[in-house]
Amino acid sequence: IACIFIFGILWSLKQVAPELLDEARLILNLGTVREGERVFYKGVPWKVDSLNFLCSLTNDSLEGGSILVRAKDMMNHQSRPMAKNEALFPTKKGHWITLKDGSFGEIILQTPDQVLLKTLGGSQIYYQTPQFLSLFPENLSHGYFIEVTLRLDYQLQKKVLDLLTFFKQGFDESLNSSDIFQGHIKELMVEFKAQGEHAFELWIRVDADGLMASERFTLERLIHKTFIELCNEKEITIPLEQLKIHGRPYS
Repeated sequence: IACIFIFGILWSLKQVAPELLDEARLILNLGTVREGERVFYKGVPWKVDSLNFLCSLTNDSLEGGSILVRAKDMMNHQSRPMAKNEALFPTKKGHWITLKDGSFGEIILQTPDQVLLKTLGGSQIYYQTPQFLSLFPENLSHGYFIEVTLRLDYQLQKKVLDLLTFFKQGFDESLNSSDIFQGHIKELMVEFKAQGEHAFELWIRVDADGLMASERFTLERLIHKTFIELCNEKEITIPLEQLKIHGRPYS
């Protein structure tokens, strides 16, 4: 009976020992997860503060950004050293962002579980934090740019290159005299882009300060409004899209 009992214990240890050994390595900071490094846990990035039977993970960019995880649950993860000045989350509360699904708004809450986005109209969109990260947020609060293609009639072929200076000066004056954007335009570029199918195309790019992130669409509308005003000043006709119809002659 004693032999059978001892054999049972040894057989159980055979099954459990490898897992216990891996857990011991983790706790001793010898496993695939190390203290002070960055690790992804349930789709969210964390800094490993300490390793024990209960491991401490923190993320200072999240409200309530501190959790305890069993060592057993960390064994299938891998950490890596953090780069210098590497952020643990792409956004902070108060930042303005756009998402791959087309959403645009201000971050008013971000926790390990959810991110709350407030749109211009005041509506609020809830995202699970891993889902939010999967939508590749673009943070506009560090600065952003507006890129627009505008069209000029082919009748201006002899003047189109000379008009680039006129349009650049006009856009510069309009944007920098605006009550909203005065002092917040970092760079303005007006260049010839291409010979389109029905018109010449001009390429306009405006780089704006991140403080004006909430006015992104206002800036885009102002660019189009200024273009019409400048065309009216020079009595330039803005070409329309043309529709070609192909068919057999009627007989």
